[in-house]
Amino acid sequence: MYSKYVDAGGVAVSYLHSGPSTLPDVTPAFDRGELLLFVHGAGGNAGSWRKVAALLAEQHSVAALDLPGHGRSGGVDGLASVDEYADLVAGVVERLALRPLVIVGKGMGASIALRYGMKRRDVRGLVLIGAAGRVEILEASLDAWRAVTQGRAPQPFSDEEFAPGTPFDVKREAWAEQVKTDPRVRYGDLLAWRAADLCERLHEVRQPVLVVSGADDRVVPAQLSQELCPLLPNARMEVIDNAGHAVELEQSDALASRIRAFVGSIDLQEKA
Repeated sequence: MYSKYVDAGGVAVSYLHSGPSTLPDVTPAFDRGELLLFVHGAGGNAGSWRKVAALLAEQHSVAALDLPGHGRSGGVDGLASVDEYADLVAGVVERLALRPLVIVGKGMGASIALRYGMKRRDVRGLVLIGAAGRVEILEASLDAWRAVTQGRAPQPFSDEEFAPGTPFDVKREAWAEQVKTDPRVRYGDLLAWRAADLCERLHEVRQPVLVVSGADDRVVPAQLSQELCPLLPNARMEVIDNAGHAVELEQSDALASRIRAFVGSIDLQEKA
């Protein structure tokens, strides 16, 4: 996976992409299979998608964004709302003149994907991982990250995102990505994610949707993700065993397989 930058709304947005590298101002040739655009979760960055993206890049074109203030993107702050993040993603798509795509989001990124799907019609399908129409974030979690931003506590490295039995090297990989984003940005993301209530507008998402949950997800339990499906006109759900909220790192092969099958089904639906 190569990395590039694109100016979107005055912010230098970093993204990883499949295929050959290109000159700085030249958009990569996203011409293989479907175009998959990955959006990370609260406090995350594009690096968490590397394994899944590499598996899917064998057949499809892949791009994964660092949202503003995250990873290698510009800015010292994140954005204030899921709506603003969705507009930022739209700006990247327009700036790169991308063809219709499948948008893949996890956690807060899934909420961003849903808002993007409501606003635009250049989406062929959505993959929502660890998603909810409205998420409840425990005050204890917010208090912990608020204390970090105030310099009153060290950054926590919690097991909350992982299934029991997840190997330590997978956790270490996730924590290594976590520290690439300022805790103040992560805290702001949690507030933005908690404030996003999408339930009343889910019927607007007419495209095919795959909802994916780790069976042991404690951040967004599978039952909460399941509640999305009746509210989305064209959705189905897959649960992945031995995975928590960090399913893209814990079960990369299984997640890539589910996404690959879903992408293949979009063409079948269109031909039916």
